[in-house]
Amino acid sequence: MGSTKARLLESVKDGFFQSLFMKPLRALPTTIQIAHISALTYCMRLEEKVVPSEDFFHKMIQDAHTLMEMEDDKLIPAAAEYRNAQLIVQLRCACLEMLTTAMAGCFVDQTAPIWGKILMVLFNGIYAKSSEVIDCAYQCLKKIITVYPRLPKDILQTGLRPVLTSLQQPGKLTVESLESLARLLKLLTTYFKAEIGQRLLEHAKRYMDPANIQKASYTLLDSQRSVKILAGIINVYHLLPTRACGKFMPDLVDLVLDLETNLRRTRTSPFREPLVRFMNTYPNEALEFFLIHMDNFKQG
Repeated sequence: MGSTKARLLESVKDGFFQSLFMKPLRALPTTIQIAHISALTYCMRLEEKVVPSEDFFHKMIQDAHTLMEMEDDKLIPAAAEYRNAQLIVQLRCACLEMLTTAMAGCFVDQTAPIWGKILMVLFNGIYAKSSEVIDCAYQCLKKIITVYPRLPKDILQTGLRPVLTSLQQPGKLTVESLESLARLLKLLTTYFKAEIGQRLLEHAKRYMDPANIQKASYTLLDSQRSVKILAGIINVYHLLPTRACGKFMPDLVDLVLDLETNLRRTRTSPFREPLVRFMNTYPNEALEFFLIHMDNFKQG
């Protein structure tokens, strides 16, 4: 009665950690790797310190970082098979959780090179193929930003480069890059400039090619890449820095109305919900805009 989890581990922790650190992670089957990583994460999260801060502990941190940087087919042969693919996702999420716990719990010195490497692993997780890994990386990065609000500038620039590069040319824009931009805007709004909104408007206009829009109007809109990209572009605006507020209201409303008219979807469309998110973010500006344009048949 009254014993903490750490005290319950006290009598067995020497043998427990000895077995945990006996072999490098890469020498173990994937399921055992996941079990060892999860066990260490659990111990690091206990209120009382039970994890020995010795070389073999830091070696396990290094091993987990190495696993995160490896390609899927290097982690498990036949990585595309369903069961193996699921194991890889579980392994990557377990590694992300452990590395984040080590950083947030000050088990890793912020001045050590591995600290910056772990932070880059979290950023890279945002661009992963698996939605589960992406969600895990997002939550982990969110936790780190809570502990370390001011991230190193060089790491931040490197971490944001893939998504910012995709904004340079319309051809590089993808649904995935827009989703990554939206996630990073939620976490790092102050690090972005409102000018991104102007760049995205220019891209949107290039995707509104009349021939492509007419062709898309005869299909299921959700299956069209250009429609998904346009919806993704509009979805970014409610996340832009607050100084953007009502600046893009007229352009976005006109954009959505033109799209819905040309696609012959005037009752509902994939663009309506992201536009409403933007209006809900800036309700005063939205109300003012529609009061001014109430007599305009197109916008009223």
